[in-house]
Amino acid sequence: MPPNSSPPTLPSANNPAPAGRRRRGCMIAVAGLVAFLAILAGVAAWSALRGPPPAVTRIAITPEKNIHIGDPVTVEMDVRLPWGRLPRSVTVPVLPEEVQALAGGPRRPAGLGWLVWTWRCRVVLQPLAAGRFDKLQARVLFTPGPQTAQPALDVTLPGIVVEPRAVKPGETPVAAPTLRDSWWERFGSWKLAAGLIFGALLLWALVSLWMRKAAPGSGPSPPPAWVRALRDLTGLEAALPLPAEPLFVRLTDLVRSYCEERFGLRATEATTPEFMRMLRDNPLLTQPQQERLGDMLGQADAIKFARGQATPEQMITALASARRFVEETIPADQPREALPK
Repeated sequence: MPPNSSPPTLPSANNPAPAGRRRRGCMIAVAGLVAFLAILAGVAAWSALRGPPPAVTRIAITPEKNIHIGDPVTVEMDVRLPWGRLPRSVTVPVLPEEVQALAGGPRRPAGLGWLVWTWRCRVVLQPLAAGRFDKLQARVLFTPGPQTAQPALDVTLPGIVVEPRAVKPGETPVAAPTLRDSWWERFGSWKLAAGLIFGALLLWALVSLWMRKAAPGSGPSPPPAWVRALRDLTGLEAALPLPAEPLFVRLTDLVRSYCEERFGLRATEATTPEFMRMLRDNPLLTQPQQERLGDMLGQADAIKFARGQATPEQMITALASARRFVEETIPADQPREALPK
């Protein structure tokens, strides 16, 4: 071989390890999903048990000025609640006779924080007379929870000043349209929880299906161990001439992998003496087969560890011995017509 040329690339064995890695990756992904859902459920339970009580964080009235008789007045309230509790309804139980409530709702999420979330509740009022109205009060009802001591929250609303407006003869104040509930409210808290559970189960089913497709047995079956070994031996022979050390390293790895898969031996992790003891205890191997395999492994160890040399004839003999060993250990009921030559 010329001094500046690189050695030929050795063929690699057909190893099903990538499928195993994909399966382990899927299992890790599923375990991570389960852990995330468990943590989320734990945080939600902690929020329901230890979260702060309901409170109003903001009140806004629209319009703030130039309110006339018959004008709709929208009151928005941001209510902070622990996770697991939702606002059920908004009422205005305390109103003067000159003000009527037209609609309560809708309610929609307005913010998310640690252990709490904020819901925006709306109520629409309509003044029927001029003047200043200060005694306005709204009530927000909540879904049941561990902290049942406060099922509702009474909120004092800012006062409004209503100015008279010239009304033409025969004209009556126009009532504000009824507000439509948001999809959050129409969906309902129990339906929301059922939807989340269904989504988690659907995600679990999709991940499980992906795992089955990525499993080693889900695709086309790999060729038997002896077919792969003979194919790799053919490729190794085609790559000659090679330096002695890389050839024998590849040859012993190939033979050990074959024995591990064919006979269930711990061949790739054992030393040569340990491997030979396992071969002697295997009833499927004859004494001549054990001796030929032992001679080949001993020659390989001398070249790998003692920096020994081997002639091209010795390399060909070692490859032929490995091929003969594989061919002799093929199960008797297996066809031999399509074996690699």
